[in-house]
Amino acid sequence: MYWYLVGGLVLVAIFSGVLIYYLFYSFEGFQDSSSNLDLSGAALLRPEDFDISGLNLEQIAADLSGELQGATADTRSVESGPRLCEGLVNQIADMESAIAEYKSNTYWKSVRLTTTTLQKLRLQKTESGC
Repeated sequence: MYWYLVGGLVLVAIFSGVLIYYLFYSFEGFQDSSSNLDLSGAALLRPEDFDISGLNLEQIAADLSGELQGATADTRSVESGPRLCEGLVNQIADMESAIAEYKSNTYWKSVRLTTTTLQKLRLQKTESGC
């Protein structure tokens, strides 16, 4: 009589092992080959995703090269007063626009976290003398 119980337990163990193997090792989970997005929603771009027929790549490269040649680097120290103030003002403006977007989409946790960060940035701006 115990052999039936032991045999049943062995069959349940084998069935469980096969089920676990199928679920965890052969199932791809979030990897969907039909989608060109990763988990964050960013596009996964491959060379075959681009259609470059009819484009003059040499002209595009020349345009980019010309724009890059005309670019000048900001050589001011990151900790210098004007550059620091400029960065803080830009960050504060970006945070305020983000808060408006979060409110329109009712992301209240993001509104709260961004408001806290915004208060710290304004304090840092005041302490820096901007």
